[in-house]
Amino acid sequence: MTFDEITKQLYADIAMVERKAGYHAPKWLKAQRNKKIPCVEAFEYLHPKSKNKWIYFFQSAKDSVFVTFVNYHNTSIGIRAAMIGNEKQIVLYNGHLFSRFAERENLDIPNPLNKIKAFFKKNPTVVLDKVETGENRWGDRFGKVNTGVVLCQSVNPMLVICKTYLSNQMQKGQQPIYAIEQQEVLDNYISNRILKS
Repeated sequence: MTFDEITKQLYADIAMVERKAGYHAPKWLKAQRNKKIPCVEAFEYLHPKSKNKWIYFFQSAKDSVFVTFVNYHNTSIGIRAAMIGNEKQIVLYNGHLFSRFAERENLDIPNPLNKIKAFFKKNPTVVLDKVETGENRWGDRFGKVNTGVVLCQSVNPMLVICKTYLSNQMQKGQQPIYAIEQQEVLDNYISNRILKS
C-alpha cells in the first residue's frame, strides 16, 4: 500500500471507528468504576466496508476516558501502524520501532501485533517537534511519548514516519532537553482530549 492509499483509507475509515468507540466508551467506563485507575484496554475493530484493521485504546481516569485510534497493516517490510494526528497529519510507525520498544523496555513479546498494543497502552499519543540542533541520522523530527522518545522523518507536511524508539534512559545530547520541554505539551494534549462520561 502506498502512502497516498494509506492516507485516503485512514481519512475514509476514521469517522466510523470513532463512532464505534464513542458508543462503546460509556459502557466500558461504567464497568471500570470499581477497578484500579488508570485502566487501559485495547479493542480490535475490523472496518466493515474497507476491511482495514484498527485498534482503539481506552485509558480511564476517574469519570473520563482518553481514546487512541490506531490502524495497522502488514507490508513488505513488516507490520506498520498509523494514526491521524493534529491537523489531520498522518503519523506512521514502522515495525522496527515496536521491536525496539519491546527490547529497550525489557518486554518479552514475540508477536508483532502485541508489541503494537503494548506500545500504545503505555504511549497513547506522541507530540512531534522539529529537530533544530545536532545531527540526527534517523530524521528531522523528535517525538515525545510517555516512556521515551521516537525519532522520525517528515515525508511531507502531512506525513511523518516514526522510525525508532529510545527509552528515557537512552537519551543523550539534546534529547533529554527536548523530552523535558515536550512532556508538558504531551500532558496538556492528553488532558484536553479526554472524553467525559
